[in-house]
Amino acid sequence: MKISVTSSLVIGAPAARVWSILADEFETVAQWASTIPVSTHNPLAVHVPKGASTGGRSCTVPGFGVTDERFTRFDADRRALTYSVTSTKMPGFVSQVHNSWQVDDFGDGRCTVTSTVEAVASGLLGLLAAPMLRIQFARTIRPVLADLSAYAETGRVSARKERLLSRQAAR
Repeated sequence: MKISVTSSLVIGAPAARVWSILADEFETVAQWASTIPVSTHNPLAVHVPKGASTGGRSCTVPGFGVTDERFTRFDADRRALTYSVTSTKMPGFVSQVHNSWQVDDFGDGRCTVTSTVEAVASGLLGLLAAPMLRIQFARTIRPVLADLSAYAETGRVSARKERLLSRQAAR
């Protein structure tokens, strides 16, 4: 069974700026995304697609564990990328997860960013867990879009990310 969650947001920043954050700064997503406390270079992602700055990244994502993310598609001309995701907390009934990003330019200093998370789940457990997986994917991606918007528009992290960073610093 295929599970898919798509979210889009209009961002008041040029498409080139947003694409640079998503693609050129791929490994440092944790600097601005509130749902991702840690991101690093993925030494296992040895294939670097043409135009990409890296082959992938590793993130720590609450609820998903430590991820191994690798580009499966990268098209700088179309401002589109897709990467596979495996994680330490991936249930056995989930065989594939991919996240795709597309940045579409309005030409007036604004763009639309769309993220689609797709997973393949199998068996009875996959069928029963599909609604919860959709909710978990949505809970992860919607704040990332809002954080991306704040970061692209202002050059500063979102208020949500700032609160999380303040809490971490206080510990």
